[in-house]
Amino acid sequence: MAVVDREPAGEAAARDACRCVPFAYFAADVRDHKRAEEVVSEALARLGRVDFLVLNAGITRDRVSWKMSEEEWDEVIAVNVKGAFNYTRAAIPAMRRQGSGAIVFISSINGLRGKFGQSNYAASKAAMVGMARSLALELGPSGITVNVVAPGMVRTEMSAGLPAEVVERARSES
Repeated sequence: MAVVDREPAGEAAARDACRCVPFAYFAADVRDHKRAEEVVSEALARLGRVDFLVLNAGITRDRVSWKMSEEEWDEVIAVNVKGAFNYTRAAIPAMRRQGSGAIVFISSINGLRGKFGQSNYAASKAAMVGMARSLALELGPSGITVNVVAPGMVRTEMSAGLPAEVVERARSES
């Protein structure tokens, strides 16, 4: 298993969580297209195959649209959409050569329904759904499946700092 995280310190936690052998860890910013190609190439060299690709990197920069900065919009789109594209694009040639593979995009219920104060996040997660649908059509004939998971509120580091009333409201909406 290969894990990519922007923080080099995340390796120990990732290794403990998956307890996979063989295991490869890469510190990388998913927005960096060239680095994505390097990571996938090195993962292939170390592990031999790419059987599964889970696109789970994501950030939020919540703010109502009339107060959202261009930087907040761009950052969310770059991590959530461009990051997913970068790693998918880098892994597809190996999967096509193998004649198999599975790609899973982790989207969000908010990409399907929208959410107040999350126009950038909802747009990014909706884009993942569209990208996955297109890739499924492109890659299915090569034996590669593409799916999307669109969960509601999930307890993660990203959601840990939210006020209790926000978490409860999200639970009731799911």
